[in-house]
Amino acid sequence: MSTCSKKDASLRQHGFSQPLEETGICDGTKGIAGIQVARYKDGTPPKTSHDADVHFTFVVEGSNTRIADGLESRGLEAGDAFEIPPGVATQFTNRSSGLGLLEATLRGDSHTNVHK
Repeated sequence: MSTCSKKDASLRQHGFSQPLEETGICDGTKGIAGIQVARYKDGTPPKTSHDADVHFTFVVEGSNTRIADGLESRGLEAGDAFEIPPGVATQFTNRSSGLGLLEATLRGDSHTNVHK
């Protein structure tokens, strides 16, 4: 298992289906870039932060509210996109069933921290 594949299990732990829908971009770029789809399953996703240089997210279906430390809360729906700065704790609330998030990261083998 590559470093890229190992990161999947820690990304969204609670509330999102595991494993994430991995595109193979991370392995193909040897960890430089990563693209994956996270689909809401149930429960409350924890507050998380990451160490990626760039973490860009596109809402592919459904809706939710993004709450991020130091940033204004933002309602999001299919077609919206946003960036999560490195080290900023973020949580998704008011999630619709079927919520799908396409996440693109540089580095693809970056790490996600779960906050309690």
